[in-house]
Amino acid sequence: MRVAWDAPPAELLEALGVNLLRFECVAPDLLQLGREPANQIRSALGVALRGKPDVFTQVFDPPPPRPGRGNTGQEARALSLRVLARDAGERTSAARFAIELVVLGPLRRRLDELEQSIVRVARQGLGQHRVPFAIASMERADGADLLRSAPRWSDSIQLYLRSRLRVIKEEQVQAELPFETLVRALLRRYSSLMDSFTANEPEWDYRGIVAQARAVSTEGSGLHYAESHRYSVRQGREMPFGGLLGQVRYYGPLAPYLGLLGAGQVLQIGKGTAMGHGFYELDWLAPGPPRTTS
Repeated sequence: MRVAWDAPPAELLEALGVNLLRFECVAPDLLQLGREPANQIRSALGVALRGKPDVFTQVFDPPPPRPGRGNTGQEARALSLRVLARDAGERTSAARFAIELVVLGPLRRRLDELEQSIVRVARQGLGQHRVPFAIASMERADGADLLRSAPRWSDSIQLYLRSRLRVIKEEQVQAELPFETLVRALLRRYSSLMDSFTANEPEWDYRGIVAQARAVSTEGSGLHYAESHRYSVRQGREMPFGGLLGQVRYYGPLAPYLGLLGAGQVLQIGKGTAMGHGFYELDWLAPGPPRTTS
């Protein structure tokens, strides 16, 4: 299925093929989720999947490169996840929280096993004291259906980074997020997933799309760089894993980009999406007054 770069978000996700599993969870006491709750749940999911090596491989390994394409999908994973705290105490403790799994490719045929594995994670518990938690409800959704009612026009949006965003340029994590940089990250994420899971990378004018994005300005930014570390089993040491958090507002000719922006809310962007990074939400603001030129 071919799709235009400025298509509505539901069409972009329909072309890719996305399922979302949501688990509303309740802990009997404050659950110590730690600084990287999605990464902790991902690790527990790996333990729960040890008896299903084929599913484990699809979750944790990148898809094999297509002939002649090289390793274009190193950041593409069939599953990414995020954790949304509903009630927060000190740090990132939570009594109520949601786990969301974004599922792509052939792994969409294994949704039952993914649900069963999260149930096992709940029984085994999380946090330093392995506190079990209850799953109050489970929901499946087609990714495209989540965005059928997304707006088609707006000249102002507020973007909230709910987990650290790591956008790498010249081997450096970017400390700012101009709209051009955001669009580059969206294009890289979507094209990589399409190439990896549909063998149909979009034939878009990427340079032209990015150049057009420079007309959108940053109206106000409350972004900040938040440092973090995670232990890498492969490296055998703690690795820096910081990124941007906060909010930023954009103003300008946004209409062509609303589809990519909406799809990015589901897919996440930047480095480390499989471990919960790059999750954002949008506030579609009321259109501002028309700007006049002299």
